[in-house]
Amino acid sequence: MVKADIVRRLEEIAVFLELRGASPFEVLAFRNAAGSLHEWDGDLHQAVAAGTLTDIAAVGKGIAGVIAEFARTGHAQKYDSVRGGYPVTLLDLLQVPGLGVKKVSVLYEALGIADLEALERAAASGAVRALPGFGARTEERILRGIGWVRRRQGAPETG
Repeated sequence: MVKADIVRRLEEIAVFLELRGASPFEVLAFRNAAGSLHEWDGDLHQAVAAGTLTDIAAVGKGIAGVIAEFARTGHAQKYDSVRGGYPVTLLDLLQVPGLGVKKVSVLYEALGIADLEALERAAASGAVRALPGFGARTEERILRGIGWVRRRQGAPETG
């Protein structure tokens, strides 16, 4: 696994931890490690072999183990355990402007929304506005945001 993929996985771990209500310090640790690894210009596989990943700013022993596992095998136990039953498509919802982890969590827990298509259907039908902290304007912003995400991805708009 290359460094960019590992950085993305560390960021995903932070999101899944936040969805699970983990300690904000643990969430921040993974986010900071992802940022530091992204900025670091060393040879990842050499650092894994030498056991020097903890020399990278914000990378402690535990996260170094996760990075090494990703680098060696392409996956990590920590990723699997924090992802749990969450579908990876939940991460796509975070691309919609205005939707953060807390709102995505509410959408998933209350309405079972796990992908852009389900979010679009729920927003178009008025189901989203019934949730606490959401309203008609939020639904409109979500629908516009989904269009923006699809244009950015080069996918056809369905709405």
